Amino acid sequence: MLKHRAVTSVAMYLFVLSTANAATLPAERIVEVGEQIGGVEITNLNEAHVNDDGVPGFTGVLANTDRFVWYEDGPIWLNSDEVNETLTGAEVTMGIGNNGEFVYSTSITGDDGIWTQNGEVTHETLAIPGFGGNTVSTFHSRPTMIGSGQSYWIAGFNDNGGTITQGRALLTSPDNTPGNIFAVLRSDDVIEGLPIARPSGLDFDYDLSADGLHHIHVLQLDSGSTTDDGVIYVDGAIVARESLSTGGGDNWANFDLVTINNAGNFLFTGDTDGATTSDEFIAYNGAIVLREGDTVDGLELMSNATLRFAALNNDNSAVYGWGFGGQEHVFFACDASQLVDTTTHVLATGVDGLDFDQDDVEDVLVTDLKASTGQGQAVSLADDGFVFLEVEIDDGVAREAIVRLPLPSCCGDGILQAGREECDDGNADDTDMCPTSCFAATCGDGFVLAGEEACDDGNDIDTDACTSACVEATCGDGFVWEGVEACDDGNDDDNDDCLQSCEVASCGDGFIHQGFESCDDGNNEDGDGCDAECLIEVDTDSDATTETTAGPTDSDTDTDTDSDTDIETTETSDPTDPTSDTDDPTQTTDPTEPTEASTGEPTDATTTSPGTTTGDPSSTTAGPGESETADSESTGDGNTDSGGVSEPGGCSCMSVGNRAPGNAAGLLGLLGLIAWRRRR
Repeated sequence: MLKHRAVTSVAMYLFVLSTANAATLPAERIVEVGEQIGGVEITNLNEAHVNDDGVPGFTGVLANTDRFVWYEDGPIWLNSDEVNETLTGAEVTMGIGNNGEFVYSTSITGDDGIWTQNGEVTHETLAIPGFGGNTVSTFHSRPTMIGSGQSYWIAGFNDNGGTITQGRALLTSPDNTPGNIFAVLRSDDVIEGLPIARPSGLDFDYDLSADGLHHIHVLQLDSGSTTDDGVIYVDGAIVARESLSTGGGDNWANFDLVTINNAGNFLFTGDTDGATTSDEFIAYNGAIVLREGDTVDGLELMSNATLRFAALNNDNSAVYGWGFGGQEHVFFACDASQLVDTTTHVLATGVDGLDFDQDDVEDVLVTDLKASTGQGQAVSLADDGFVFLEVEIDDGVAREAIVRLPLPSCCGDGILQAGREECDDGNADDTDMCPTSCFAATCGDGFVLAGEEACDDGNDIDTDACTSACVEATCGDGFVWEGVEACDDGNDDDNDDCLQSCEVASCGDGFIHQGFESCDDGNNEDGDGCDAECLIEVDTDSDATTETTAGPTDSDTDTDTDSDTDIETTETSDPTDPTSDTDDPTQTTDPTEPTEASTGEPTDATTTSPGTTTGDPSSTTAGPGESETADSESTGDGNTDSGGVSEPGGCSCMSVGNRAPGNAAGLLGLLGLIAWRRRR
């Protein structure tokens, strides 16, 4: 495909409204004289023609006199490529199809002929199929091609096999082969009672619609007079004839350029027999819509103005050129049926420049418009909003070039341009279904569609204030709003990596981060059950243990908190006994339970002094939640009365009954031992 460089829409540029103000137009340079093909310089270029897709095709000349056929973005054929015949020359007019087909007229080993991508189709001196007798062709010229690849051209013929042209015919070949040629129209065909005149009644000015269903011709009929023999012939009917009224106070005098589209709408140009200051005209569907002397887009078509070209596309838009006052001008009309009212001036030679690198600076000055009148269709127009022109440019060195110009936008005129617009409601409301871009409203077009979109910033970025779904950014939408949110996982779970507030989970935020934290109390303080690292704190002295050490004359109660045991013990020592810090040789154990010394495990015993245990049931061990001092009271003699049996030496032990031996008792003994060791 043609690699078109980016060209800003012409709608963004202010076009020239008068020759007093020069403009610099965005353009694309396709090729220019001086460039090379196969190491050989291009010395001449011919007019560009386009297919249905807007792809250009044209012929040109090389410095070694070779000719080339250009298609899309480069040459696809040179005369020198042919090895069996000698090809020389190439006409200005040619045609291309939508799939790489081409047709042009060249000399085939000395005979004027038609050449396509399939090779030779025909050449002069060969018989014309369907004509019969000794009829042979005398020339082949002005070829064109429709999108399907079917070729058409004008041929001369001689009924007797001679070389003098006695008549003309419009020939066609659907598949571009020698065996499939037939005549569409020819001299002697009768049109509304009058035959097409010989030898040149079939003019070189003709055109076919892109689909091949419509055709328009300038013809001379054999009327017996030169004042009324010229006609415009469209699809089998005469639509204008010399000497007949134009409907504007004058009569048709002669006809020149013609063009037609797939809808059967057409333009033709010529002169009337009126004043010379207003006789040149453009007619649409048989009625004059623009005359010499009229003012178009602020520019007066001065006296002696001459039409250079006119082309109509399938959107019913038109491009046309006028020459006057030493300048040439290019115009574009959005609607050919309202030519004057919808025309914009595009280019003026001698004052306007082209910008090829899109830096808004003129690269070259356009000095001439190289449209050849009398050579058939000098300019063709596709539906893509661009036109190809053969121009002369000058940046200090004058040279020919083929350039591609964007055409003004027609959006907003209420007329749908099928190849360039999806809609056109004729208003300037950017919040309805058809904004001023004339493309159907959609998320991302930069226009907020009322009732459908909350925002539209014209991009597909999901990290700004408006997501690619045209919804205003918000926490929980799954997109991290840059500069506003630290995270956004699109859910309402406060126990994962990202909180509902779109903040990254962290210790102290009040939410337990699953898999990372065991607690989170919303602060970073230790000692409150959940430490600064969000770990549960373990209190090693959570239960009370009361130790009582009593001598003969005093009483001492010591309370200890131990998270490892709920066992509370009463220890009694004799201050007069020097061995009180060692094991009591008089300690008594339960003979039914193993001792710590023999098993390495504490017995179900109550600790009475460090290193001393007794299995005496009178010793007291408080159960969980019980206080061994709850019922004690002072007797005034230094002993503590616990409601139990008073022992000499100040031991008062409350009986809680015999405990069954076993694992539970062993465990309680172990816990008591641990408590004692911690107190040490």
